[in-house]
Amino acid sequence: MEKSLHASSFERYLLCPGSFAAEQGLPDTTSDEATSGQKIHNALRLYFSGTVKDLADVAKVCKLDDREEIILNWFARNAETIITEHGGAAKCYPEFKLNEDGDRITGTADLIVRCKDNQILLFDWKTGYGKQLTAEKNLQLRVYAMKIAEQFGCIRILACLFSAGNAVEDSAFSFAEYGPDEIKESKKEIYAIRDRCLAHDAKRIPGPEQCKYCKAAGNPDRCPKSLARHNQLALTVRKPMTPELRAKCAVIWDNIKAFEAAAKGFKLMVKDELAANPDGIPGLKLKAPESRRVITDANKVFEIGIQREWFDQSAFVSKAVTVKIGELVKLVKAGLKVTQKEATETVNTELGNAGVLKFEPKEQAIERIE
Repeated sequence: MEKSLHASSFERYLLCPGSFAAEQGLPDTTSDEATSGQKIHNALRLYFSGTVKDLADVAKVCKLDDREEIILNWFARNAETIITEHGGAAKCYPEFKLNEDGDRITGTADLIVRCKDNQILLFDWKTGYGKQLTAEKNLQLRVYAMKIAEQFGCIRILACLFSAGNAVEDSAFSFAEYGPDEIKESKKEIYAIRDRCLAHDAKRIPGPEQCKYCKAAGNPDRCPKSLARHNQLALTVRKPMTPELRAKCAVIWDNIKAFEAAAKGFKLMVKDELAANPDGIPGLKLKAPESRRVITDANKVFEIGIQREWFDQSAFVSKAVTVKIGELVKLVKAGLKVTQKEATETVNTELGNAGVLKFEPKEQAIERIE
């Protein structure tokens, strides 16, 4: 039986196409973090299916701890706000299994809502502790949007990504709108990744993100290339604080600080050398210089946005309180109903002409080359 590519693994498939074949047949692994995440997902499924209608009762039924209950409430209340903005839910589909339809791609969306104004909302809950991608950059959501468009026969989907951090203040929400153009481009990208994974010579490219959740990582038979990295990571696994280790902590701490200082100095030396001689160090190079956009006058941006009908006042206040450039582009995209590229060009042009946008150079980084 041919195995399917899962939407949740597409970020890894992109970075390491060979990981798909490498982990086939290997047992699933688990962790305390994964178990906690599953509890929160189960709670949200119960709530949005209407099985248990009170969040406090849901937390008790699912035996959530304090942190898990905070995340449950944050996710559910904010999702309800978005659903209400679209007239309320006509139908909720929690943990909806998406059809494979012969393309060997499958997945289970955390929550799909068909709203009373006919808007299709896609919700994805990220309960882990790590830094999360925004909705716009998340490949998993793009896979879902493509599959939902096919299965539901819709042309517009609003994808909402909720990410939980170590504390409430680390929690974040982002969204991305998928219209016909975005869905068409997503399909092209997703199928290209799928084809690379299914190729007989699919490359295995170990790395921090690639190996993090791959079942083949560290397996000498399935992925010998990952052994060195896996062994390095094994050294950093958190162990219980024994009396012997506690007694050595001060010395270890001093050594770590000394190493960090030496590493910083060495990196600066390598950067200087590469800046003077780009080909001088085999295997390393400086990345091309980049810049970032910075808004210099938030009040002026607000005036321009209202005049050009990019957004209304309430949308600006609720979505772009700190006037981040990325959030502004999203508002313009939604307000003018244009593509991401057109919204970006509009913002760059209008704010540039008004003199409230500048480009600051980013620090060049070193990257590894084969």
